[in-house]
Amino acid sequence: MKLLPLFLLSFLLCCSDPFHINTRQEPPPIKDTPPTALYLESSNEPCVFNRDCPFHERCQCRGECFCRVGIRGSGVVGVTSCTNSDDCESSLCIEGIGGNFCSGPCMEDSECGGMFPVCSIRGEICVIR
Repeated sequence: MKLLPLFLLSFLLCCSDPFHINTRQEPPPIKDTPPTALYLESSNEPCVFNRDCPFHERCQCRGECFCRVGIRGSGVVGVTSCTNSDDCESSLCIEGIGGNFCSGPCMEDSECGGMFPVCSIRGEICVIR
């Protein structure tokens, strides 16, 4: 019975932290980034729209546009006002009447609406009439 306290004392002395509790800190959250995406790397591929990027990335434009890990916007073409491309479902925020609005890719007018009812002459994005 006298050996038990001696055993515990020797165990405590030999081990730096015998009662170690996992205190691993998770990295701080990145705004608008899903937790699973925190551990993924960006492909850094050039893009024009979100559809050009892998599912866990968005087309992020800061001068030039590249695929970066993050949540895609949900702004609707011609309806949703935006401050930058991250706000829009397509990743395209352009100037409209009274401010900036989300636009998006199109092949014909039926794919457009709201502030941007017309598919541009070249069939690329929804624009003002």
